[in-house]
Amino acid sequence: EEKTCQDWLRAELASWRVYDKVDYWEKRKGRPNVAAVLKGAGGGRNLMFNGHSDVVPVPKESLPYWTTDPFGGEVREGRVYGRGATDMKGGVAAFIWATRIVKESGVVLEGDVVDTMTIAEESGEHDIGVDTIIERGYKADFLVNAEATNLQICPVGVGLYFFKLKVRGKPIHTSMKYKCSFPQPIGVQVPGVSAIDKMVKFITQFQELEREWAHRKKFQLVPLGASNLTPTIIRGGEYIGGISENCEVIYNVWINPDEKPEDSIKEIRAFVSRLAENDEWMKEHPPVIEAPAPEFPELWPSYSVPLDHPGASTLAQAYSAALKRDVKWGAFTAVADVVWTAKKGIPGLILGPGELTMGVHGIDEYVPIEHVVDCAKVYAEMILRWCGVSEVEA
Repeated sequence: EEKTCQDWLRAELASWRVYDKVDYWEKRKGRPNVAAVLKGAGGGRNLMFNGHSDVVPVPKESLPYWTTDPFGGEVREGRVYGRGATDMKGGVAAFIWATRIVKESGVVLEGDVVDTMTIAEESGEHDIGVDTIIERGYKADFLVNAEATNLQICPVGVGLYFFKLKVRGKPIHTSMKYKCSFPQPIGVQVPGVSAIDKMVKFITQFQELEREWAHRKKFQLVPLGASNLTPTIIRGGEYIGGISENCEVIYNVWINPDEKPEDSIKEIRAFVSRLAENDEWMKEHPPVIEAPAPEFPELWPSYSVPLDHPGASTLAQAYSAALKRDVKWGAFTAVADVVWTAKKGIPGLILGPGELTMGVHGIDEYVPIEHVVDCAKVYAEMILRWCGVSEVEA
């Protein structure tokens, strides 16, 4: 319900009378984006914040396992519970309140603050969401994306793509399994081949490849093993009493910032080809690999900002000043819209409340209130340091 959320957000921000402009637009009917601008007096650097307002669905099968209403926003033990609490309404709440705090404190900035709340991040449709910010005419010298990082500043993040592997077998009645699995007399052909059994070979070998990647693929700040392969959807078999003719699996692949999706895909294709060449059936009936997978054709690039970039160093200073503790650096091990704004010419990184382990895309999602408050403090300090202060009104 993107539109319901965005309509409410537009009205709420306008009612604050904090922003000089609250904008609202749709590239696809019924799916609006929102931007709110606090204008500076001039002469400073512009800062953009970004977050997405859309969330993943809550499957009805998982509802019995939630201990709260997924859309109730219950506050309990210092946490806000609900779908999207961490991913990523907590981050959006933090930066709009940071902007309000700065404005209501009487500070007149030199540069502009542009708060952007976009849609379609969870569905990967950046062309109707975050891309349209720049198309709408909004610009900034630096961007802070508020995805959940467990209060770590993440100047680097991994890339993502999906591939689909299809394996073909030879169907036969399951009672003939013994003639398919065990040696037969000379001149007797194997009557059936299980596509599912053949797919198991790939799944097992992909697990070995993943372990090998953990030793070979390393990048500064990125946790070891963050470059990996995960089977997310498997389909196989046609009839309960028949050996399967078809099996397919979709894999989610994460890659480090120093690797291009195209190069990783080339490695996967070669790996599949080598394994098939060593199998008598698959050598004659080669598997089909679709990369990227048609269900999610986007090749999601990684991002990397040098630690000495003015935006990164200023945010680090703001963090230490606001929270009175050392900066926690890290890597974002999921994907975020920061890569698309970077491609459009606005460099940026990620810092936000919550963590992806806090029920994100799962059950009982929550965000700690303390995280939201701490991020709001850091964001407010970043606004002052990055945009510059023109004057302080009495």
